[in-house]
Amino acid sequence: MTSYDEFTVRQAYKPEIRSVSYPLYMRNTIYLDDLDNDGIIEITGRNLFLPDETDRAIVHTKYYLKSSRTVYPLKILSHDEIRNRKIVFLFDMKKLDVGKYHLFAQDASGLHSEDDSDSEFFVKFKKWLDIDIEAGYTCPVVLHDETLPEYLSTKVFPLSLQGKFAFMPFKHVWGYMGLGIRGNYSRLSYDAGSYTIDGNLGMIHGLFIYQLPLFKRRLILELHGGAGITYFNNIVFHFPHNINSDPLNTISLSFDAGLSVQIYINKRLYTAIGADYAFTLNKDMNLGVIMPQASIGWQF
Repeated sequence: MTSYDEFTVRQAYKPEIRSVSYPLYMRNTIYLDDLDNDGIIEITGRNLFLPDETDRAIVHTKYYLKSSRTVYPLKILSHDEIRNRKIVFLFDMKKLDVGKYHLFAQDASGLHSEDDSDSEFFVKFKKWLDIDIEAGYTCPVVLHDETLPEYLSTKVFPLSLQGKFAFMPFKHVWGYMGLGIRGNYSRLSYDAGSYTIDGNLGMIHGLFIYQLPLFKRRLILELHGGAGITYFNNIVFHFPHNINSDPLNTISLSFDAGLSVQIYINKRLYTAIGADYAFTLNKDMNLGVIMPQASIGWQF
């Protein structure tokens, strides 16, 4: 005896993508530098049916942006219900990282659109590289090792300046990464009555830098750290009758870590406040200083 199973054959509709555009710019690109991005993406083509939001629709289409990651739309803003040739989505801007995407549309049968030039979509920065240059005031305060405070009768070196250069080529929605150089200089001097001492203290460090833009990039939080050198330069004791000690000139390995906040006055000019901790390894001392700082900077 032969048994029969009934099944239904339905027509498959292969979606076609003919254009993907960002209406704000009327092109297939979002620039993350712009502060008024809304995440609205418009798609035109053929067989662009609504997604299945009930898990019961017979004819439906699934949509997503695909690169190294897959990003699904948040919601549908409009749809051409008569011809199914246009649909407008809202995407979460926080999930659209830098890269080249293809917009895929896939129907209920599994047929999907092609990853060709018509389905391309780009997320990028107009300004792919940031160069920050800043200079200002710092005031090193000795936290540990009493060698310098013993001779200078202070743990604070107020006659100090600092500067920083940052090169930021890796920019993403989650933050910017790059390299930099930070240097600071302090003039050392003390009059003990029976003798005077003076000299120079300089530090320079190569840095790894991470920046997190906040409040539409009007404020940037920065973390940095790295290694470099501390230079004790021409530190000399002066005694009565024109008697001087041999100058101390030595270079020591040192490490730096810091936090700063950049507050932008306009698109280029900013002020920065923060603090760094530097640790110096010397055969005669292990010097640790905290360096609060305030600077003016310019972004190229």
